[in-house]
Amino acid sequence: MQQPPNLQPPPQIMQMNVTSSGPGCLVRGLWFILIGWWVGFLWLNLGYLFILVIIGIPLGLVMLNRLPQVLTLRPASQQVTMSTQPGISTVQIAQTPQYNMFLRTLYFLLVGWWAGYVWAVVGYLLCAAIVTLPLGLVMLNRLPMVITLRRN
Repeated sequence: MQQPPNLQPPPQIMQMNVTSSGPGCLVRGLWFILIGWWVGFLWLNLGYLFILVIIGIPLGLVMLNRLPQVLTLRPASQQVTMSTQPGISTVQIAQTPQYNMFLRTLYFLLVGWWAGYVWAVVGYLLCAAIVTLPLGLVMLNRLPMVITLRRN
């Protein structure tokens, strides 16, 4: 007697490649060494200058949140979500979710404006020595989180 054929559908295989559109590590390193460190310092201070002028707060916050891109050409991170239902697979690519705007504004007014500048100065001082350069870059890349709780 013959066995009935296996009636289960073949397993679905999905291959997904998510790539970053930013420049490579070598280009980012050269950018920081040749241009990013001094342009980033000017960008940081100009952003804080806009914040001091009350009408310039929105532009100043945008500038401070973009500081990692100016310093090291770091691309904005993305959140990739994949969901699978019978017969359908969905992939969504979106920006990283942020905290509530009211919470971020309150944090900036109470803590972020001064703590961010102290954080940035310490980060720049750490970048001055080759041994502490990686820690300084990590601090400067996390600066938007310290200033406005912006997630990267």
